[in-house]
Amino acid sequence: MLSKFALALLASAALGLSLDGAADVARIREEFRKKQQDAAARSDAALTGGWLDTLWKAADDAKDDDARFGALLLALQVADCGATEACKEWRGKVRDELLGRYADDAKRMGDLLRVSGTPATRDALFARTKSKSIQATCLWSEASG
Repeated sequence: MLSKFALALLASAALGLSLDGAADVARIREEFRKKQQDAAARSDAALTGGWLDTLWKAADDAKDDDARFGALLLALQVADCGATEACKEWRGKVRDELLGRYADDAKRMGDLLRVSGTPATRDALFARTKSKSIQATCLWSEASG
């Protein structure tokens, strides 16, 4: 069963209503924390798809890099935890966007590896970054994994 928030999110998206990016990210973060261990929520395509669509839009509309990065990082968390085919597709899309923008930003990539230190993320970051310190962090993350 969808939560009231998920229903409101889906309804607003269907009606084309404008959402407040920062507030949406905060609400989704809270809902995600509550449902992260719920197998039914991870398999709920409407719920995770609604979250991912909203987070992508929030990142696209963000006024600064901190807000954009936060929305994208949360989107990757949702996609990593999601058990739907769409989540698998989103993983690559969001990871590519994060790496395209921030691959040489040591702080942000450290945050990325803490949140999504999957082998695919580590390998993609290692290949994409020009920073030797980030590459070393990738290797350390793999070795201590």
